[in-house]
Amino acid sequence: MNEAIDLMAKNLVKTLNYDLKKAVAIISEYIFKFFDENPESVELDLIEYAYNLAENENDINLLVALKFIETLSEKEIKDVIESALKDAFLQPRNDIRIIFNGFSFGLPDDIYPLRTETVLEATLIDKYPLTVLEVKELRKKGDGDEIKTEKLIICKINTIEHIYNPVDKVSLLHVNASKIKGNEIIPVEVLDIKELEKLYSSTVVSKLKKDTLLYSTLHDAMKTLLLKHAQEVIKVCGFAIIETDGKITIPGTYQTQDVVFSEDFEKFRKLVLDKEFKTPNWKKRAFIECLAKFNKAHNLTTIGAFFASHLIHIVKPTIVPPIFIWGDSGIGKTSLAMLLSYSNPSSTQTTLHQILQHISGFRNGIVYFDEKIEWGGQVLQEIKYASTNFGYLHRKSHNKHYFSNMMVLATSNPKPKFKIKGLEDLKGIVRRSIFLEVLRELDAIDDKSIDEAYDFLDVHREELINFLIEELLQFDVETLKELYDSTGTYKEKYRMIVLGLKVWQEICKRYNVELNINIDKLISRYEKSEKEVLGLGELSFIDLIKSKILEDMVDIAKKIGCKDACIYVVIRENNVIKAVLETKHYAVVKQKNGNLKIVFTVQGYKNLSESIKELPLLDNSKDISNYLKSINIEFEYKHAKVAGVLQKYFTIEVPETDDSEAEDIEVEELSNEVLKLLDNNSWIAKHSKVYNIIKEATEKGELISYMELLEKTGFDEDTLDKILDKLKRDGDIDEPFPSKYRIL
Repeated sequence: MNEAIDLMAKNLVKTLNYDLKKAVAIISEYIFKFFDENPESVELDLIEYAYNLAENENDINLLVALKFIETLSEKEIKDVIESALKDAFLQPRNDIRIIFNGFSFGLPDDIYPLRTETVLEATLIDKYPLTVLEVKELRKKGDGDEIKTEKLIICKINTIEHIYNPVDKVSLLHVNASKIKGNEIIPVEVLDIKELEKLYSSTVVSKLKKDTLLYSTLHDAMKTLLLKHAQEVIKVCGFAIIETDGKITIPGTYQTQDVVFSEDFEKFRKLVLDKEFKTPNWKKRAFIECLAKFNKAHNLTTIGAFFASHLIHIVKPTIVPPIFIWGDSGIGKTSLAMLLSYSNPSSTQTTLHQILQHISGFRNGIVYFDEKIEWGGQVLQEIKYASTNFGYLHRKSHNKHYFSNMMVLATSNPKPKFKIKGLEDLKGIVRRSIFLEVLRELDAIDDKSIDEAYDFLDVHREELINFLIEELLQFDVETLKELYDSTGTYKEKYRMIVLGLKVWQEICKRYNVELNINIDKLISRYEKSEKEVLGLGELSFIDLIKSKILEDMVDIAKKIGCKDACIYVVIRENNVIKAVLETKHYAVVKQKNGNLKIVFTVQGYKNLSESIKELPLLDNSKDISNYLKSINIEFEYKHAKVAGVLQKYFTIEVPETDDSEAEDIEVEELSNEVLKLLDNNSWIAKHSKVYNIIKEATEKGELISYMELLEKTGFDEDTLDKILDKLKRDGDIDEPFPSKYRIL
């Protein structure tokens, strides 16, 4: 037998305290079992059986014993056996000599020469599954020198996978091995080519510490050796649906030591991916029929997002749009989103790290935010970035990586508010996002069985998700790409939702469930809602800020003791105008020509935008100017002296409303009369009239009833209902008891 195996075996014997008798006993225990069961087998089959057992059962003791015996001559083996029999170490059996007389099983070597600094020669020997480091050193002996050859076991390899991750486009080796550490054999696992030293036994590590060149060349040689024996596999760090050989598949999952998977992901993997569901056909059809009942704009958007979010790595879209849905409560914005999303971070968790702690590991699916109204800072910028990078979010914290690829879905009653750096930033978010305002008259589901349908889906949620994923896997890649190509007539940000809805329609067809979706009408709703975010919708910018400024001017007039605190006075009284400019940085001023002009500084606009939810949050003159131009407001921006206060103002000319009746208005009635002078029939006037009536009752410590509001406002029930719903959504009023209201 060759010298490498001889010294390797002797090294292991020394480390593990083997002796010849123990080696024979270990081998015999396994071989006798096979020999008794297969008495007709030839000698070499017996030895191969022992090797196979050693590898399959990960029994390094048996493997070492075999390698040790392999180094001995036939005479030495016989002598050991005779000695063992005399000492009654083994039971006397006639087949012992037969077994070991035929012992000649071995594996060919692959040699990898290594470069060194401190020794004469070093070689990596591939005796798969064992790897050996052979080192020749010059040592002094007496008056001369001698060359000493040392062979050190590196590790025993159990399994090797050469993983390709198509989502992150990385390759890595996953090695499962055993190594010698001190007097123990310990398991070791490596999932990073940079960490191969973890495979090395302690004697090898000691040798490498003295020779950095040997360390680096051994590392390279080990990589070559491992790749030679590795099994090629496709896996993803997390859950993802990908294309493999033209088919849609869910590859295996791996996790490196520096990656954190969230609890939500681990729960999803356990309850949905790893669980075997045997869904009967009747239940499959019931799933489709129940889900198809949710056919309103916000429902279809959520369902489309669910399917689209699983196809990110298949069609590789230019934009994975975040979706913002808001509007009337009680018509199912939240229910379906909770049902079909994989993670639901709290709206109070505002940092990217907090969010990734919930979603790390998901490389597909929906992350859902309920009642998250304000969006800003790093989270908003990261979502903006992710929308054009396949939904990819990543953060490193304390040397741990958190990452995911998901589609963001958020719902709220009030319209979402974006804290952005400027108007261009807002437009950048709008260009990438989908917006939908939900309206009760359009989006309430009339089907009385809808609650029962939802309860059925909710009870079987994990099975439903598993079923929908299985249905998705039945598509071939070519069909999905054709469906995506057919969406090319729509804006880029709408294409994924349209694709998701087309997929949903195809799945419904499989179960003969008819589903009519007017995609063009749905897109029209998105476009209209987008205008609400960028602009003011049906409300006038001038009406909004004029009303707010006049109310503040009247309030300040009262505080400074103005005797006639009415509009007619405050828009002319320099003391009031000066006070409001110094405190609020805005004012409405009556000019000599009878027209009103609105003046405000940059700080004044910021103050207005904090109070008026319809205004975008802008903090510099350039962005404010661009915004006013975008909504066709004529203005000047220059230094001017108003009521003795010299500042740089935005000035907007406003035709004056007839205020001849305003002179004798009482202070208590002022807020209502302000609105009357502006436009008694405008939405904002009606909205504020209701608010002020409720406010008056609240200040008296009373609740006001619905019937009282009808009587005092003179509005019809539909108008009053809409105003009350909006006030409740905006958090301005509360309904502690049915049809009883108060200010919050």
